[in-house]
Formats: sequence, C-alpha cells, structure tokens
Amino acid sequence: DVAANLLAKATKADSEAKSKLEYAESIAYLERAADYLVSKNIKDTSEAKKQYVNIDPDVIKAKDHKSYTEAMVVLIRSRLSELRQAHDSLKKIIYDKDRDTQWEGMS
Repeated sequence: DVAANLLAKATKADSEAKSKLEYAESIAYLERAADYLVSKNIKDTSEAKKQYVNIDPDVIKAKDHKSYTEAMVVLIRSRLSELRQAHDSLKKIIYDKDRDTQWEGMS
C-alpha cells in the first residue's frame, strides 16, 4: 500500500527530525551559549543559556524542519484515512448483492 509506505517514511523522517532538534538544542546550550553570553556581556547562568537556545540559528532551523515533518505526517495520515474510507465504501457498493443499483434491469 503506497499511502501506508509514505506514512511510514514520514513518521521516520519526523523521528529523525526530533533527534536532530534535541541534538541542536544540546549543542547550543553546552557549546555556543557561553560564547554568545560573553559577547553580549550577559552573566553565564543556566537560565540565560536556556534563553539562548531559543535564538540559536541551528535550533531555529531544526525546529522549522521538525514542524515540516509533523505537518507531513498529519497530512499523509489524513489522506490514508480518506483512502481507506473510500476503499471500504467501494467494497460495499461492489459486493453488496442485496442492494439495488441505478443500473439494475438494464441490459
């Protein structure tokens, strides 16, 4: 099933994006925050580092990518649900022998 395969790939990409975001946040907090705080004459505290993480360019880029992959998962999951419903409806129409159709009696 193509849609299920796409959902699996999107879910995997979303999981990878989450890992990359967490990594970017860690690097920003542990390595780049101190240099930034010194350059701005801000006292190096845990809270200041946490605030820096939100403005770090790599973190922002990783958050954007994570948002994109989340949106793709939601979109594909929705489309998959629609396809399954259409498939079920079509099976009912085709295989329901007791149901008269608009084509009954035409030959």
